Amino acid sequence: MNKKLPKELQGKYDGIIDVRTKEEFEEGHIEGAVNFDIYSPGFAGNITELDKTKSYLVYCTSGSRSLQAVMFMRK
Repeated sequence: MNKKLPKELQGKYDGIIDVRTKEEFEEGHIEGAVNFDIYSPGFAGNITELDKTKSYLVYCTSGSRSLQAVMFMRK
């Protein structure tokens, strides 16, 4: 089941990145999100291809993986 981004967050970000596993993503995700599994070998490549002038909402289940992803993105 896919969920909509809360109204107060809609329009604030240029993209939504879900860093959970493919299986978790397929169980349900925020509409419009792309899945960049933080544990996949292609994660770094996906992140480095992002437009650095844009802002992104990054999320996971508990916040741990999204924090790791954001720290990687800031490097």
